[in-house]
Amino acid sequence: MVVAAVRAGYREGNGTPSRFREQSMSTMPEPQSTGGYEFNDEQSRIFSGLAESMRMVATLCKLLALVLLVALGLIFYKVVEISIGWPGLLIIGVVTLGVLAIGFWTSSAANSFRKIAESKNRDVWHLINAVQSLTSMYSLLRTLIQMCIVVAILAAAFAAYEVFLKPGLTPPVKTPPVTTETK
Repeated sequence: MVVAAVRAGYREGNGTPSRFREQSMSTMPEPQSTGGYEFNDEQSRIFSGLAESMRMVATLCKLLALVLLVALGLIFYKVVEISIGWPGLLIIGVVTLGVLAIGFWTSSAANSFRKIAESKNRDVWHLINAVQSLTSMYSLLRTLIQMCIVVAILAAAFAAYEVFLKPGLTPPVKTPPVTTETK
């Protein structure tokens, strides 16, 4: 979570500085109308279209997470019943949480982009919130992709060991097919 330290200024009366507060940008109060930058109608339509596409992706991610959650429950039932398969259960659990987080962050960014198109005098504030949500989502995606690469390399190394180096196993030898011809 991106955390911003917000200085509250001086306390009234005694002139001593107040303590720093840490708040997530998404929970920071909206700024008052200051007449800041306002996107034009064409730019607002672009943001609106982006928001609609992102909203659909977010909904699909949440639906996928629900399906994965059901699969996770079914696999958990089987794992408990036969006492094997814990790694698969763990992998599906992590993927489910990742997809769910991506769904909610995408939804949050889509909501901020939609508000850019709809609001007046707060476009930059909504844009910063959207960018913050996207930054969180892409940080998670980067981490998940890095983890997948490591797991794929380990799986390939394990498979190579099983096929080529495991004692007692020899690689399969191709023999020509035997044909019997009767004359």
